[in-house]
Amino acid sequence: MLQGKVILITGAGRGIGRETAIRLARAGADIVLVSRNADELAQTAAVIETHGGQSLVLVADVTEDGRAQRVMDQVRDKFGRLDILVNNAGVAGPIGPVADTDMEAWWRCLEVNLRAPVMFAQAALALMTEGRIINVASGAGTFAIPYFSAYVTSKCALIRFSEVLAKEVAHRGIKVFAIEPGTVRTSLATSTMQSSDAKKWIPWLEDIFTQGLDIPASQAAEFIYQMSSGQMDEMSGRFCVVDGRSGTLQFVETVV
Repeated sequence: MLQGKVILITGAGRGIGRETAIRLARAGADIVLVSRNADELAQTAAVIETHGGQSLVLVADVTEDGRAQRVMDQVRDKFGRLDILVNNAGVAGPIGPVADTDMEAWWRCLEVNLRAPVMFAQAALALMTEGRIINVASGAGTFAIPYFSAYVTSKCALIRFSEVLAKEVAHRGIKVFAIEPGTVRTSLATSTMQSSDAKKWIPWLEDIFTQGLDIPASQAAEFIYQMSSGQMDEMSGRFCVVDGRSGTLQFVETVV
Protein backbone atom coordinates (compact mmCIF):
# COMPACT_ATOMS: atom_id res chain seq x y z
CA MET A 1 0.00 0.00 0.00
CA LEU A 2 2.94 2.33 0.51
CA GLN A 3 5.00 1.28 -2.49
CA GLY A 4 6.82 4.33 -3.85
CA LYS A 5 5.49 6.71 -1.18
CA VAL A 6 7.88 9.26 0.33
CA ILE A 7 7.59 9.45 4.12
CA LEU A 8 9.47 11.75 6.49
CA ILE A 9 9.84 10.76 10.15
CA THR A 10 11.34 13.00 12.82
CA GLY A 11 12.97 11.40 15.82
CA ALA A 12 13.73 8.44 13.56
CA GLY A 13 16.95 7.37 15.25
CA ARG A 14 15.43 5.24 18.00
CA GLY A 15 12.29 4.08 19.78
CA ILE A 16 8.95 4.52 18.07
CA GLY A 17 10.55 6.54 15.27
CA ARG A 18 12.96 3.76 14.35
CA GLU A 19 10.32 1.03 14.52
CA THR A 20 7.97 3.11 12.41
CA ALA A 21 10.64 3.81 9.81
CA ILE A 22 11.43 0.11 9.51
CA ARG A 23 7.74 -0.87 9.29
CA LEU A 24 6.95 1.69 6.60
CA ALA A 25 10.07 0.82 4.63
CA ARG A 26 9.04 -2.84 4.66
CA ALA A 27 5.77 -1.70 3.09
CA GLY A 28 7.69 -0.24 0.15
CA ALA A 29 8.04 3.42 1.12
CA ASP A 30 11.12 5.60 0.71
CA ILE A 31 11.91 6.96 4.18
CA VAL A 32 13.43 10.32 5.09
CA LEU A 33 15.06 9.90 8.50
CA VAL A 34 15.44 13.04 10.60
CA SER A 35 17.15 13.35 14.00
CA ARG A 36 19.99 15.18 15.74
CA ASN A 37 21.97 11.96 16.26
CA ALA A 38 23.86 10.84 13.15
CA ASP A 39 24.95 7.51 14.63
CA GLU A 40 21.40 6.51 15.55
CA LEU A 41 20.11 7.50 12.13
CA ALA A 42 22.83 5.43 10.50
CA GLN A 43 21.73 2.42 12.53
CA THR A 44 18.12 2.90 11.48
CA ALA A 45 19.14 3.28 7.84
CA ALA A 46 21.22 0.10 8.06
CA VAL A 47 18.24 -1.91 9.33
CA ILE A 48 16.05 -0.51 6.56
CA GLU A 49 18.66 -1.52 4.00
CA THR A 50 18.68 -5.10 5.30
CA HIS A 51 14.96 -5.23 4.49
CA GLY A 52 15.63 -3.98 0.99
CA GLY A 53 14.35 -0.47 1.66
CA GLN A 54 15.79 2.93 0.84
CA SER A 55 16.26 5.93 3.08
CA LEU A 56 17.60 9.47 3.08
CA VAL A 57 19.39 10.47 6.28
CA LEU A 58 19.13 14.12 7.34
CA VAL A 59 20.80 15.17 10.58
CA ALA A 60 18.88 18.13 11.96
CA ASP A 61 17.69 19.85 15.12
CA VAL A 62 13.96 20.08 14.45
CA THR A 63 13.61 23.20 16.62
CA GLU A 64 16.13 25.31 14.72
CA ASP A 65 14.64 28.28 12.90
CA GLY A 66 14.39 27.57 9.19
CA ARG A 67 15.45 23.93 9.58
CA ALA A 68 12.08 22.47 8.61
CA GLN A 69 12.13 24.38 5.33
CA ARG A 70 15.72 23.35 4.59
CA VAL A 71 14.82 19.72 5.25
CA MET A 72 11.87 19.97 2.88
CA ASP A 73 14.09 21.57 0.24
CA GLN A 74 16.33 18.50 0.43
CA VAL A 75 13.32 16.22 0.15
CA ARG A 76 12.15 18.16 -2.91
CA ASP A 77 15.57 17.90 -4.51
CA LYS A 78 15.70 14.14 -3.90
CA PHE A 79 12.11 13.02 -4.49
CA GLY A 80 10.16 15.99 -5.82
CA ARG A 81 7.35 15.51 -3.31
CA LEU A 82 6.34 14.31 0.14
CA ASP A 83 3.41 11.97 0.76
CA ILE A 84 3.40 11.48 4.53
CA LEU A 85 4.88 13.35 7.50
CA VAL A 86 5.25 11.67 10.89
CA ASN A 87 6.09 14.21 13.59
CA ASN A 88 7.54 11.89 16.21
CA ALA A 89 10.43 13.78 17.86
CA GLY A 90 9.68 14.67 21.46
CA VAL A 91 11.04 15.32 24.94
CA ALA A 92 9.59 14.91 28.42
CA GLY A 93 10.45 18.38 29.67
CA PRO A 94 11.08 19.43 33.25
CA ILE A 95 9.23 17.62 36.04
CA GLY A 96 8.16 19.31 39.25
CA PRO A 97 6.07 22.21 40.58
CA VAL A 98 5.58 25.11 38.19
CA ALA A 99 6.72 27.46 40.96
CA ASP A 100 10.17 25.87 40.92
CA THR A 101 10.51 25.11 37.21
CA ASP A 102 13.32 26.36 35.00
CA MET A 103 11.36 28.33 32.40
CA GLU A 104 13.98 27.84 29.69
CA ALA A 105 13.60 24.07 30.05
CA TRP A 106 9.81 24.46 30.13
CA TRP A 107 9.75 26.38 26.84
CA ARG A 108 12.31 24.03 25.29
CA CYS A 109 9.79 21.23 25.78
CA LEU A 110 7.17 23.20 23.88
CA GLU A 111 9.65 24.01 21.13
CA VAL A 112 10.34 20.31 20.52
CA ASN A 113 6.86 18.90 21.10
CA LEU A 114 4.74 21.66 19.57
CA ARG A 115 6.65 24.31 17.63
CA ALA A 116 8.70 21.79 15.64
CA PRO A 117 5.67 19.75 14.47
CA VAL A 118 3.90 22.96 13.46
CA MET A 119 6.94 24.15 11.49
CA PHE A 120 7.39 20.77 9.79
CA ALA A 121 3.70 20.56 8.94
CA GLN A 122 3.75 24.04 7.43
CA ALA A 123 6.86 23.28 5.36
CA ALA A 124 5.51 19.88 4.31
CA LEU A 125 2.26 21.27 2.94
CA ALA A 126 4.13 22.89 0.05
CA LEU A 127 5.30 19.43 -1.06
CA MET A 128 2.03 17.57 -0.56
CA THR A 129 -0.91 17.28 -2.93
CA GLU A 130 -2.75 14.52 -1.14
CA GLY A 131 -1.27 12.71 1.82
CA ARG A 132 -1.21 12.43 5.58
CA ILE A 133 0.30 14.18 8.58
CA ILE A 134 0.58 12.10 11.73
CA ASN A 135 1.50 13.89 14.95
CA VAL A 136 2.67 11.68 17.82
CA ALA A 137 0.91 13.23 20.80
CA SER A 138 -0.04 11.64 24.13
CA GLY A 139 -3.02 10.87 26.31
CA ALA A 140 -1.27 13.16 28.77
CA GLY A 141 -2.58 16.01 26.65
CA THR A 142 -6.19 15.25 27.58
CA PHE A 143 -6.14 15.72 31.35
CA ALA A 144 -4.25 17.52 34.10
CA ILE A 145 -1.12 15.83 35.44
CA PRO A 146 0.41 17.77 38.33
CA TYR A 147 4.18 18.36 38.13
CA PHE A 148 4.27 17.49 34.42
CA SER A 149 3.03 20.82 33.09
CA ALA A 150 5.34 21.38 30.11
CA TYR A 151 4.74 17.95 28.59
CA VAL A 152 0.99 18.05 29.23
CA THR A 153 0.65 21.54 27.78
CA SER A 154 2.69 20.71 24.68
CA LYS A 155 0.73 17.55 23.89
CA CYS A 156 -2.63 19.17 24.58
CA ALA A 157 -1.78 21.92 22.13
CA LEU A 158 -0.50 19.41 19.55
CA ILE A 159 -3.79 17.52 19.67
CA ARG A 160 -5.83 20.65 19.11
CA PHE A 161 -3.47 21.88 16.38
CA SER A 162 -3.95 18.56 14.57
CA GLU A 163 -7.73 18.93 14.73
CA VAL A 164 -7.58 22.48 13.38
CA LEU A 165 -5.14 21.62 10.60
CA ALA A 166 -7.29 18.66 9.53
CA LYS A 167 -10.18 21.04 8.87
CA GLU A 168 -8.00 23.54 7.02
CA VAL A 169 -6.50 21.05 4.57
CA ALA A 170 -9.40 18.63 4.10
CA HIS A 171 -10.28 20.21 0.74
CA ARG A 172 -6.80 19.30 -0.49
CA GLY A 173 -7.23 15.63 0.32
CA ILE A 174 -4.71 15.79 3.14
CA LYS A 175 -5.56 13.86 6.31
CA VAL A 176 -4.25 14.84 9.74
CA PHE A 177 -4.13 12.77 12.91
CA ALA A 178 -2.84 13.11 16.44
CA ILE A 179 -2.04 9.79 18.04
CA GLU A 180 -1.45 8.45 21.53
CA PRO A 181 0.85 5.54 20.62
CA GLY A 182 0.61 3.88 24.02
CA THR A 183 3.28 3.85 26.70
CA VAL A 184 6.42 2.38 25.17
CA ARG A 185 9.70 1.58 26.91
CA THR A 186 11.85 3.91 24.85
CA SER A 187 15.15 5.37 26.00
CA LEU A 188 13.28 8.64 26.62
CA ALA A 189 10.71 6.93 28.83
CA THR A 190 13.38 5.01 30.70
CA SER A 191 15.58 8.02 31.39
CA THR A 192 12.53 10.04 32.42
CA MET A 193 11.13 7.54 34.91
CA GLN A 194 14.56 6.88 36.40
CA SER A 195 15.26 10.56 37.03
CA SER A 196 15.18 11.82 40.59
CA ASP A 197 12.48 14.38 39.71
CA ALA A 198 10.19 11.70 38.27
CA LYS A 199 10.69 9.43 41.27
CA LYS A 200 9.75 12.31 43.54
CA TRP A 201 6.88 13.95 41.66
CA ILE A 202 5.39 11.36 39.27
CA PRO A 203 6.36 7.94 40.72
CA TRP A 204 3.33 6.35 39.03
CA LEU A 205 5.16 6.53 35.69
CA GLU A 206 7.44 3.65 36.63
CA ASP A 207 4.43 1.63 37.79
CA ILE A 208 3.17 1.47 34.21
CA PHE A 209 6.22 -0.58 33.28
CA THR A 210 6.50 -2.68 36.45
CA GLN A 211 2.84 -3.68 36.05
CA GLY A 212 3.35 -4.59 32.39
CA LEU A 213 0.95 -1.96 31.06
CA ASP A 214 3.38 -0.73 28.39
CA ILE A 215 3.28 -1.85 24.77
CA PRO A 216 6.12 -2.66 22.34
CA ALA A 217 7.29 0.02 19.93
CA SER A 218 6.45 -2.35 17.07
CA GLN A 219 2.75 -2.18 17.98
CA ALA A 220 2.78 1.60 17.94
CA ALA A 221 4.53 1.45 14.57
CA GLU A 222 1.86 -0.90 13.24
CA PHE A 223 -0.89 1.60 13.99
CA ILE A 224 1.08 4.39 12.35
CA TYR A 225 1.39 2.10 9.33
CA GLN A 226 -2.39 1.67 9.24
CA MET A 227 -2.85 5.43 9.23
CA SER A 228 -0.11 5.94 6.66
CA SER A 229 -1.68 3.40 4.30
CA GLY A 230 -5.06 5.13 4.33
CA GLN A 231 -6.97 2.62 6.43
CA MET A 232 -8.04 5.35 8.88
CA ASP A 233 -8.62 8.26 6.50
CA GLU A 234 -12.27 8.70 7.42
CA MET A 235 -11.15 9.49 10.98
CA SER A 236 -8.97 12.45 10.02
CA GLY A 237 -9.13 15.16 12.64
CA ARG A 238 -9.66 12.74 15.51
CA PHE A 239 -7.33 11.99 18.40
CA CYS A 240 -6.37 8.33 18.06
CA VAL A 241 -5.57 6.32 21.17
CA VAL A 242 -3.88 2.92 21.07
CA ASP A 243 -5.45 0.52 23.56
CA GLY A 244 -2.49 -1.65 24.53
CA ARG A 245 -4.60 -4.33 26.16
CA SER A 246 -7.04 -4.97 23.34
CA GLY A 247 -4.70 -4.03 20.51
CA THR A 248 -7.24 -1.68 18.98
CA LEU A 249 -7.47 2.00 18.16
CA GLN A 250 -9.99 4.30 19.78
CA PHE A 251 -10.88 7.58 18.09
CA VAL A 252 -11.71 10.46 20.36
CA GLU A 253 -13.28 13.84 19.62
CA THR A 254 -11.42 15.88 22.21
CA VAL A 255 -13.07 18.63 24.20
CA VAL A 256 -9.98 20.07 25.86
